[in-house]
Amino acid sequence: MNIGKNIKFVRIARSVKQYDMAKSLGISQNYLCLLENNKREPSLSLLKKISDVYDVSLPFLVADHSPAEAVYVLCKDKK
Repeated sequence: MNIGKNIKFVRIARSVKQYDMAKSLGISQNYLCLLENNKREPSLSLLKKISDVYDVSLPFLVADHSPAEAVYVLCKDKK
């Protein structure tokens, strides 16, 4: 799984800076950077919070998918 890549994709797709995303999730920017670079694994509660705050599904966050699939899912979820 590439959860970090998916978290980063969500952040960029939602036009959110790393600092702002970290603040909205109650974590440090450094920890978010570690997550995005797959140097740490997020807890289930943090994944749930990302899902709720940024309106993405938990399966999306943990799935392996191509960038095209990711764009499709995020665009479809916004409707």
